[in-house]
Amino acid sequence: MTRKQKNILNFLSLFFLLIVLPVAALYFLEEGVDYRKELMAELKDLGETPQFEGLNYKGDTIDNSRLKHNLVVVNFMEPNQQGKNGEKGEILKKLLTQFEDRQDVLLLNFIPQNENDSIQHYGLTDYIQSFELSDVNRCFFVQEKEGELEKLASEGFHFPFEPGDNVRENNLVAFCDTAQTIRRYYNILDEAESQLLVRHIIMFLPAGESRAGKYEIEKN
Repeated sequence: MTRKQKNILNFLSLFFLLIVLPVAALYFLEEGVDYRKELMAELKDLGETPQFEGLNYKGDTIDNSRLKHNLVVVNFMEPNQQGKNGEKGEILKKLLTQFEDRQDVLLLNFIPQNENDSIQHYGLTDYIQSFELSDVNRCFFVQEKEGELEKLASEGFHFPFEPGDNVRENNLVAFCDTAQTIRRYYNILDEAESQLLVRHIIMFLPAGESRAGKYEIEKN
């Protein structure tokens, strides 16, 4: 290689290091900032999580203090494997599996309390086993009395149920951030909405930790 060729190569290398790389880095940084702003713009302050206390299916008591410093997906349902509740079970299973390395991502399911307070009611045990939702540290099934359940959903978490839907069967979940603020509701049975929920959860993960695409809801 001649001296002239070496000089040209050195110049190009220097140009790449001093000009191209910084510009590219700035571009991707701005793209990331813009994307985060877009995601944040999709979230609202819909009020604080309400005070509640209920019996978890394992016999322990769960209240709203359990949500503090955690990212929480809130769900109202009747635990049967038919219709929307069965479809919900599949999505909840994916969420729990994909965030299995996160102890700060919780699933909080409110269910109707039966007359004798048995955890066997409405096939809860079968539901948990069928959809692999038995992680007692990250997935809760909290029983509330019938009237209190409706009140908690409509007045506490302000769920905007569609006509014909109710606390026993619906397609909605809510997302609450680490400050116990309700940020958004999602039609969890819609693929685009479920993927958006995952992206919002990822956005709240501590800085510097993995935000890899492994968390994306998989297509069926």
